Amino acid sequence: MAVTGKKQPSLPWEDLEHYLYAHFENTRYHHPGTEFDRKVQPCAAAELLNVSRQSIHRYYLYGVPFYSADRIAAELSTHPMEIWPAHYLEVQTCA
Repeated sequence: MAVTGKKQPSLPWEDLEHYLYAHFENTRYHHPGTEFDRKVQPCAAAELLNVSRQSIHRYYLYGVPFYSADRIAAELSTHPMEIWPAHYLEVQTCA
């Protein structure tokens, strides 16, 4: 497969992280009174989304690939619009 150099559209990790934090208590860090730049545990998020921890770290650094959004939403029994309400349609029209 040739690499074309075209950047794949992505959705913000922060939206997925917020959704996981709000809906799945088992993914949260449990350290009261401390601030983390991450709100969910990578291991728990990876297990819940059925992806590798490496994928979670990639999502954190580069965003969630648009073409993975449907699969991720299906793992959570929801629609991508529920996770990325402000971005999904915008990115979909560009893809």
